[in-house]
Amino acid sequence: MPVKGLVGMKLRLTKIIVTSFLLFYFSLFAKGQEQRALIISINKYTPPQNAKLFTSSGRTEWPSLEGCKNDALSMKNEIVAKWGFKNENIVELLDERATREAILFQINELLKKSKKGDIVFIFYAGHGSQVKNSKSLEQDKLDESLVPVDAWREGVDDIRDKTLAAQINKFIDKGIMLTLIFDCCHSGSIGRGFNEELPKFRYIKRSDHDVKDTSNPPVPELRKESQYLILSASQENEPAQEQKDDNNIPHGAFTIALLRAMNQQGLNASVNNIFNATRAILKSNGTKQEPILAGSLERLQGTLFGLSKGKLPNKILVPLIAIHDSTLDFQGGYMLGLNVDNELKKIDGTLKVRITSMIGANQCTGKAIFGKTNDAKPGELFEISNWVSSTAPFLKIYVPKDSISYNIIQKYTEVCKQIKQSGAVNWVSNLDKRDPDITIYYKNNNWILNDPKTNPVSLMEFSAENIINLAKGKSVYVSIPPPISLTEKIIKEFEGFKNIELVNNPNDAHYLLTGSLDEDNDLSYSLLRLQAVAKDSLEPMPLQTSPLKLITNIENELTAIKDSLYNYALRLSKIRAWLNLQPPNTEEKFPFHLQIRSDLTNKIIDYEGIKIGKSISFYLEADSDAIASWDRKQRFIYVFLINHDGNMSLVYPDKNSGNLNNKFPLFNEQGLPLLAQKLYGGGFVDEPAGTDNYFLLATEDPITDYVNAFNQSGVRGNTQADGDNNEFDELINLGNSNSRGLRKPLVNNWSLERVSIKSHH
Repeated sequence: MPVKGLVGMKLRLTKIIVTSFLLFYFSLFAKGQEQRALIISINKYTPPQNAKLFTSSGRTEWPSLEGCKNDALSMKNEIVAKWGFKNENIVELLDERATREAILFQINELLKKSKKGDIVFIFYAGHGSQVKNSKSLEQDKLDESLVPVDAWREGVDDIRDKTLAAQINKFIDKGIMLTLIFDCCHSGSIGRGFNEELPKFRYIKRSDHDVKDTSNPPVPELRKESQYLILSASQENEPAQEQKDDNNIPHGAFTIALLRAMNQQGLNASVNNIFNATRAILKSNGTKQEPILAGSLERLQGTLFGLSKGKLPNKILVPLIAIHDSTLDFQGGYMLGLNVDNELKKIDGTLKVRITSMIGANQCTGKAIFGKTNDAKPGELFEISNWVSSTAPFLKIYVPKDSISYNIIQKYTEVCKQIKQSGAVNWVSNLDKRDPDITIYYKNNNWILNDPKTNPVSLMEFSAENIINLAKGKSVYVSIPPPISLTEKIIKEFEGFKNIELVNNPNDAHYLLTGSLDEDNDLSYSLLRLQAVAKDSLEPMPLQTSPLKLITNIENELTAIKDSLYNYALRLSKIRAWLNLQPPNTEEKFPFHLQIRSDLTNKIIDYEGIKIGKSISFYLEADSDAIASWDRKQRFIYVFLINHDGNMSLVYPDKNSGNLNNKFPLFNEQGLPLLAQKLYGGGFVDEPAGTDNYFLLATEDPITDYVNAFNQSGVRGNTQADGDNNEFDELINLGNSNSRGLRKPLVNNWSLERVSIKSHH
């Protein structure tokens, strides 16, 4: 079946005060081309008390959400602060304003106001669903839909994919550059889980009200002339979930990842690069869902909203929204990459402010450190003049805290051995290789059986006979909790370690500690990524660490397991830190990029990937649209790889060359920079197939011990600790130091780029 995005057959759902200065500033970059946006979010779906409900739909529950408004405000701040959208060209429909009539009216208004070549962006965060359509040409007779806030009313239908498809085709007919981003889902499946307290999913039960619609509009992204692009939160058979970000603020899991990727990749990054970064961050945050990207090849290779490269300054501009006696409030928060100790300077340089507190995802407060507060006015723009890392922990781990003795754990282990040896079920030992039909886990002194087709149920008796009766013929994974003797050691080891946080709710964790029978029938413990499925085992954030056998309850064995888990956690935190790291946003960004080419064809390896065994080479190539604004300062270049096992490997420079030949770009005899320079050639793509992430770090200052900095053992092989901490101030240490984030601001003298390469047979 062809991909059709949100609209068409099986389309997949997916107050800033502006002064004349702001209008003038952005008008410099938008002459002749308007940028408009419609931002829709719905948290509150619960109908008013005693309301007359649309009973023929068959819906009886209208669960509300938590993170949609945060998503909407964060996305609005992002596109205003960085992507050149004017506040007066953005329409917001939040909660009660997001009715069916209002949404369709505003989409039509966008169509009427926009001309050929204009940029239009529509963002939706809320529930997705399905609607019965007996006249549909599709086999299941269901249309996918967005659920407006008033869908509970008699006579108010969902906004179906076919309705949207018809409208989108009109945008295409008019030659408008249209981008849709949807953080919603239309599936009730919950997948494998280890917690009976399920996260919130952006899905409402399907409507059985038959719309009897025979229309079948063309698929927008399949039209050759289409300038249409869609990014959706999940596949049609997956849920899109809500998740708290690293600062415990609720959002859509997809939106968290997308916004971080947008800030990480920069204005001139291709849609493909932003999507690959989004997917990697989404997986690193522990979610199962698989996002969707659909559009023409031209859109996939172009910038996110279709803007010309170099059209906008590569920096974040933060509006001032209020002035108090000694403080200033800004419309920007965590989701823009701001943190305490960031310094914001007024465009004309007359005032500099240091951020002193963060007010959630989208606002912060600061105090003047240079200039006079009364020289500023609400609506004026400030730019970031330094770089500060997030103070949030890099890795969150859930360790079951049930007080179970080792002897009881041994009894549970014996039951598992009986089940496995019976042959009545398909025992799953390695989650890298196979997804279980059923997961059984222990929580709050109770054994829970979780079947994705049903709700989690309590096991009345944890016995081989009972479990075989319930799971006969199915594949089963049993998560055995750790004994209290091991739990206490692990908790004590991580006390005060703020880069790695032990959380109380599995839904807030990236990894959980789990025990199971390994392939030798021994009880073993490992860290397991939540919600991940077997196909994710080849992603950059490892699905599971190597199993560590617990044969006895003696002190030395418990300590060895604790030490190994600690080392694994350090490595995982470092991987996740690099995957999520947002570099400085500055106009002086290094305009040279990493290109990976096939030695056979000399073509850049794109989204199609490369075959195992083929040879590749690495190049440093200039961005022609950004070279004119380059400060002509050379940078020390380092290229390293993080693969699916959690191994970090130095690619360039050679470990024995020192910092002698890695300063770029090189210049010709006329003093002009060479626009394409080969760094390293003849590397071979090895087994297994999967996704490898290559990073290019460019710094004004050399990294003295770069060999140790960019080489790290994975989490599936040996368990020996890595060497001493690395250099390059705090940046290279990331997950290694016993602190929360980095300990001091850094100047904007470095840049980071990530390129994802898929290998296949």
